[in-house]
Amino acid sequence: GETPLMWAALSGNAIIVELLLRAGASIDARGRGFCTPLLWATICGHLPAVHLLLKHGADVNVQDAGGRTPLHWSSKKGHTAIAQRLLEFEAKVDLKDAQAQTPLICAAKNGHKLTMEVLI
Repeated sequence: GETPLMWAALSGNAIIVELLLRAGASIDARGRGFCTPLLWATICGHLPAVHLLLKHGADVNVQDAGGRTPLHWSSKKGHTAIAQRLLEFEAKVDLKDAQAQTPLICAAKNGHKLTMEVLI
């Protein structure tokens, strides 16, 4: 099941994310779909929560059950600012998901030109 940190990340509540991290919450715990708090924050487009999780050491290249990383998800959803932040924390642009797609392919398939520019 999902942890309180996952729910805080999913809802974008950066204050609760910070409090839970300071209290020792497991930053890379896995829930439904093998998702971590960073994956949930990225999928839902919550940049402040993404930044806090990265700053506290979340695995930037973590993969969900389909092999998608946060960079895959930000590219698919068109969350360009999140993609930029992930790259600042050394997200790998060449990782492929279970369907052999890179983040760049995800951005292109979904028409996110700005995100594509960030990835190139």
